[in-house]
Amino acid sequence: MIREVIKIQSTRSKMLEGNIGYVQLIEFIAKTDTDMLKALNSLQSEGGGMKGLVLDLRNNPGGLLNVAVSVVKQFLGPNKLIVYTEGRRADRVEYKSGEGGPFSNVPMVILVNAGSASGSEIVAGALQDHHRALIVGRPLLGKRPCSR
Repeated sequence: MIREVIKIQSTRSKMLEGNIGYVQLIEFIAKTDTDMLKALNSLQSEGGGMKGLVLDLRNNPGGLLNVAVSVVKQFLGPNKLIVYTEGRRADRVEYKSGEGGPFSNVPMVILVNAGSASGSEIVAGALQDHHRALIVGRPLLGKRPCSR
């Protein structure tokens, strides 16, 4: 047996008919945001460029918050609130889009289902709240509040 590093694929992409880009985010691991950006740049440079985007978050269980935030940043204009966290002691931390992303004007649809959780909900919710994407599919999993 040979010990090797297992490479986990976090994104899949292809160009659909009509120059519509398709990117599936499998989960939000450390390299998902950079893999997605590479895929988007590749799709943008194909043929006549990308006229629209389908972002597939179906069955994406979530993952790292900072990676989900980084994904959203690629699609929003400058200084938009993405999400915030608030602790029991009311220490609120806001995550914003900063300078804005290179794909902030690409029309997009997000595919979701009951298996879309956590980071997927953050991405879909933020892009819907800022009127950047149409959400299509089944209701999301939804985080349940902790019982005290």
